[in-house]
Amino acid sequence: MFIILGATFFLLKDKLMLYLSYGITAARPALYFVGIEIVKDLFPFGTGLGTFASYLSTAYNSPVYAQYGIQNVTGLNIETNFVYVSDTYWPYIFGQFGVLGALLYFTAILFVYKNCMRVIGERKSGFITILATFSYILAACFAESLLTNATCVIFGLLLGYYLNVNLDTRHGVVKHNE
Repeated sequence: MFIILGATFFLLKDKLMLYLSYGITAARPALYFVGIEIVKDLFPFGTGLGTFASYLSTAYNSPVYAQYGIQNVTGLNIETNFVYVSDTYWPYIFGQFGVLGALLYFTAILFVYKNCMRVIGERKSGFITILATFSYILAACFAESLLTNATCVIFGLLLGYYLNVNLDTRHGVVKHNE
């Protein structure tokens, strides 16, 4: 999976450098830069639930944007125009939950990935599907909040299909079909 992410970074590095060149004048890089500042300033916990890079931060008028000077960035103004406030996912995680929360989150994702790989066993088609799905999920979260929108449901259905898991809820039995 890390090889795919590395290759993706190599192919998209010019686009990434363009985004980073905007600094805090554009929403996406501003969320990343400020998220990193939050991690440094509030180590290891972050700003707390619903305070940064999420719709909830706009619904409850989080002061974090003003504290870090990005309240007037197009798409991040929580009073008038906040369409880009949840445009990225990782700043949402490490900004609100800090290093500790991000480590716990990555551990949970790794656990799910390993569990999926264990379930598929030697089935080559399932291996490729799981690897591609998780690679896409991790990469897409750099540009959208994939794991908090409806797209995540599609990935759950896709994984369920390829893992081919049947639940017998009457007896609490999980069967893995081959």
